[in-house]
Amino acid sequence: MIIFNRPEKVNPLATDPLVYAKQIELYNEQLHNSFQEGLGEEMNQLCRHCSVITVGSDARYENWASRVEVVLLKGHDCEEGTLSALKDYITSEERAKYFDPVVEVKELSSEKPLYKSFIPRENEEDLVLFSPYRLMEGKTLYGDPEILREAKLLLAEELAIGKNRSTIKRIRNHVKAHAKVTETGAQEYGDNVLMHFDLKAGISYYDPELQIWSFKQGPLRLVQYTLARDITSILREIAQEIPHDEIFSNDEVHQLMFLPQNTVSKLQKLQGMVYVVPSVQDMFDIMDSYVFFLKLYHISQSHFISEGESVTEFSESKEIKERLEFLLDKCDRNVLLKRFEN
Repeated sequence: MIIFNRPEKVNPLATDPLVYAKQIELYNEQLHNSFQEGLGEEMNQLCRHCSVITVGSDARYENWASRVEVVLLKGHDCEEGTLSALKDYITSEERAKYFDPVVEVKELSSEKPLYKSFIPRENEEDLVLFSPYRLMEGKTLYGDPEILREAKLLLAEELAIGKNRSTIKRIRNHVKAHAKVTETGAQEYGDNVLMHFDLKAGISYYDPELQIWSFKQGPLRLVQYTLARDITSILREIAQEIPHDEIFSNDEVHQLMFLPQNTVSKLQKLQGMVYVVPSVQDMFDIMDSYVFFLKLYHISQSHFISEGESVTEFSESKEIKERLEFLLDKCDRNVLLKRFEN
């Protein structure tokens, strides 16, 4: 049996944001390599017609301390026993602290939309999340990579053709909601108001059990959903110009659906594809601010894990306020990406 060795964590306090971005990306790459090696031994030939993928911050190479989420993508002839073997692997004694024990299953032949996530819950109905970006940014850990490729193109078809006309509206609503958190630090959650950060007091809050996430629900989600909004808008524009049966083979659709998972790398790639509206300097500042808040988010996580404290003080209130206002202007009040006529 391969013994899983988690690579040494990067210290979010030790370096400037853009250097830190590369360090945390490398850390996640090492994590993926460890998982792939272990999955390859434990699951053997069970993934010939399916794929084990990771999503969220793990897929974006931005995870610092959260447990890794995995999704099982099932093709048309997925082997019996694959899901149970995967659960056995991630819940084993030496791995349970690294993996989220809940495994979402997506079947490509199912009528369930791929832009929604159906998270199983014990003795309850599935938790249904509107989350097109999860699969859009998915990363194969083990199995047939063509399964994820097919799933992303099916997702592109759902988003572009608009079987559900409210899809783009819901993405825009998410942008607005995360923009409000970016502006105020507060988020309405059911009957409660959650405070993620307070600029006047110079503090951020982090407590996963209370759904309090420091700068995650504000500036980080704002940039992520802005990309999902603008990519979806471009896909829908493309769909108006070509027959629907050509979406799977369209080069531009492929370019948009197979972008780098990492947020900074994705923005750099899009800039090279001439989709970007802001200036070169503004794009650099967007990337820099994104990683700046990613670093602050990881500092909050680090403080919570090492000290057990949900409150983290910061001294850069003026800089944070300026960066938040900048992201609001570029992401919420304007489009970040669009197609330009040749």
